[in-house]
Amino acid sequence: VAELPGGVRKLIDIALAMMGSPKLLLLDEPTSGVAAEEKFPMMDTVMQALDGQPLTALFVEHDMDIVSRYCQRVIAFYSGRIIADDIPAVALAQADVRLQGHAIEVRLCAEDEHFTPQTGTVQAFAAPVGLRFDHALHVGAVVTPHYDSMLGKLIAHAPTRLEAIDKLSAGLNQTTLLGLPTNRAFLAACLQHPVFRAGEALIPFLAEQADSVRERLQAQGDARSVAALAVLYAHQAPAAEMPSPFVRPVRMGLGDEVLSLSLQEMGQGQVRVQMGDATHQARMHRSGKVLHITLNGRLWQARAVACTGTVKRWHVLLQGPACFELWLTNQSHSAPSTGASAQAAQSLRAPFNGKLIALNVQEGQQVKQGDAVLVIESMKLEHILCAPRDAVVHSLSASVGQQVGPGQVLVQWKDAT
Repeated sequence: VAELPGGVRKLIDIALAMMGSPKLLLLDEPTSGVAAEEKFPMMDTVMQALDGQPLTALFVEHDMDIVSRYCQRVIAFYSGRIIADDIPAVALAQADVRLQGHAIEVRLCAEDEHFTPQTGTVQAFAAPVGLRFDHALHVGAVVTPHYDSMLGKLIAHAPTRLEAIDKLSAGLNQTTLLGLPTNRAFLAACLQHPVFRAGEALIPFLAEQADSVRERLQAQGDARSVAALAVLYAHQAPAAEMPSPFVRPVRMGLGDEVLSLSLQEMGQGQVRVQMGDATHQARMHRSGKVLHITLNGRLWQARAVACTGTVKRWHVLLQGPACFELWLTNQSHSAPSTGASAQAAQSLRAPFNGKLIALNVQEGQQVKQGDAVLVIESMKLEHILCAPRDAVVHSLSASVGQQVGPGQVLVQWKDAT
C-alpha cells in the first residue's frame, strides 16, 4: 500500500470507512498530501461512490477549489461562531471580507526539538493572553501515542508582519505547558530567527537552520543555576529564619551533562550557590506555584514539576531575562552515571512511547552501525531505530505488537568477536 499514489491510498481509507455503512462520513482534508494532478480524479471517484448512498459526508477542507466544486453546502466558522451558511457560490463570495494586517499561525505539538513525538500528562498549563489559541488542553490531560502530535494552534494578528511575529513569540513564551516535551520553545526561537524575521525562510529553512535554532534553546550560566534551584525548592522555599552551617552538595543531570553545585541556606530566603569557581547569592520567595528567584541582580520566575517514568525527571520552565525549558534529573543521591554514550553502547532503548511493529534482528545476529534494527509506530508515524555501533545482539527485551515506553531497553548488545 505504501507504494501506491497518495490519491489511491486516500481512496482505500475512504472505502474502508464506508464498509461499515455509516450514516455520517467525516473527511478531514481528504486531499491533503495528494498530488495536484490526482486530487480532482480522486474526488470525482469519492463523489461517485457517495451518490445515492443514505449518508451525509462532512468535509473539513481548506482547499477552496475542492469546496466550490464538490460541496453542496458550506458552513464557515470564526472563533466558534458561524459566519456563513449557504451554497458555495454565496458562502465563498466573501463580499464583506476586508484584508488588513498580518496573521501568523503555529502548531503546538507534543514533540521535542528534534521532531520526535512525545507523550505524557499535562501537569501545569496556562494559556497566553491576547492570542487565539484553539486547543483542548487542561491539567490532567493525557497525551497518548495513538493520535498525531498536534496539541493546538496559536494565531497572532497585528498591523505588520514583524509585530505579528513579536506578538506570537511573546505569547509562546508566556505559555506554560509542563509535563511532557513540546515544540513551544522551538517555535518561539524559529519566529525570532533572523532569516525568518527577514522573510527569507523557504522550504529548506529547518534543514539549514534547525541546529542554530536548537543552540538558542540551550540554557547557560545563571539559567542553569536557577533551574537547579527550582527543582530543589519546588515544594518548599529555603529557610526564612535560621541559616544553616552546612554546605549541601548537589548534582543535576542535564542531557549528557552533570551540573555540580554547592548550596548553603543563609536564612531570610537566601541561598549561597557555588558552581565551579563562581559563587552567587540567590534570594527566593514563592507566589502560588511560581518560585521567584533573584540571582546576580536579575529576577526569574520558575516552575518545576516532577514527571515519573523509567527515570524521574523534572520539567522546568524559566521566564524572566530569557525564557528556557529544561529537563533535569536530581542525581544528588545517585552513584555517578557512566553517561548516555556508555548506555547506548550496551543497549538500544525506546526514545518515546509507541508500538513495536517490526523487529529485524534476532539473538546472536551481528549488525553493523546504521543497520535498521526495529520500527516503532507512534502518533501515526513509523520511526526506524538503527544500531549505534557494530555489535552482536545479546538479547531482545520486547516483542512485536508490544507497547514500549521512553527509556525502556529493547535490545542488549555485546561486542562482536
